Order: sequence, then C-alpha cells, then structure tokens
Amino acid sequence: MVEEFRRTLLQEIDYLAEGRNTERFRQNFTGNETVYIPRVYWEYSTSRVLTLEYVAGVKLGILSG
Repeated sequence: MVEEFRRTLLQEIDYLAEGRNTERFRQNFTGNETVYIPRVYWEYSTSRVLTLEYVAGVKLGILSG
C-alpha cells in the first residue's frame, strides 16, 4: 500500500505530465470563448517546475462575498 501511494504521489508531482494534460485541455477547448487555458512554456518547465502563461483575472472568492 505504501509503494502504491508513493508511485501515485510521484505521478501527481510530475509537472511535465501536468503540462501535457494542460496542452490536451487547450486543444479540447479550442474555439470555446468561455474557457481559457494558459500556454505552457516548455523551455522553462521541468518535472519539478511547470511554467505557464500569466492570465490576469479575479479570484472567485471575491465575487461571492
């Protein structure tokens, strides 16, 4: 059980995998004006660092107050 937890945790913190998932999301939502997925900067990303495009916005918590 500990080994399975370890393996799952290592997969979760692999930012290259997260970057690939982000790009897949971007492709899936291409043309959808209501969803914006930031671009991955691969030249600055590693398995420990995921560098994404900055997107200005408003925190949802601010709107609910």
